[in-house]
Amino acid sequence: MSDPAGLPSDLRERLRLRLMPRAGGERAGDVLSLPYDAHFDALYVVDHPGRVEFLTRDLVARLGPEEELRRLAINNTVQRELMTVDIRDHAVTATATVRLVAKDGSPYVPTGLMVLHRYFAGPAPHGALVSVPRYSMLLLHEVTSPAALDFINVFHDMTASMYDSAPDRCAAQVFWWAAGNLHAVQVAATDDPERRRVVLPAELEPVVERLRAG
Repeated sequence: MSDPAGLPSDLRERLRLRLMPRAGGERAGDVLSLPYDAHFDALYVVDHPGRVEFLTRDLVARLGPEEELRRLAINNTVQRELMTVDIRDHAVTATATVRLVAKDGSPYVPTGLMVLHRYFAGPAPHGALVSVPRYSMLLLHEVTSPAALDFINVFHDMTASMYDSAPDRCAAQVFWWAAGNLHAVQVAATDDPERRRVVLPAELEPVVERLRAG
């Protein structure tokens, strides 16, 4: 089989692309794991009721051109999974809200990281705080003012709580999405148990400068 257009209809309809946190070393069973960015891998799967089947390198190679297979998997995931997510805003503090993107029982919500722009009303020039504590949930907080720098601690705690209680844990890491890229944000302890230090990567310095300049 040399052309993904010739895939059996059931496989063609069930093919998905799933983003998962970067794993150390090879995944079990020679599963094909492609780097998406520094934090997540992209894996081809076949969607079955109640479970997913990860595709191996050998099977993917036999199904046809990888570029076409990837396009089909992305289109299926966006159109059949991400177009039906529930999107709700929740007030977390008196001045800040978090947008919850969720689909009960779905393992594909983190793939929404590939199309985050869909979840904002505008261009989000300063980006957003992002996390995926569950495979069925994505959290967003658009960065619109310097107040977001203080809100990182709250967002971190919210993410950690949801991750700890999740039956489908994905990642406890908090990211700052800016210019289409995810940057890991660290929250470090200090000598004062009431205070924590937010550590931002150097790549975010221009974004923070523009944010503070108004």
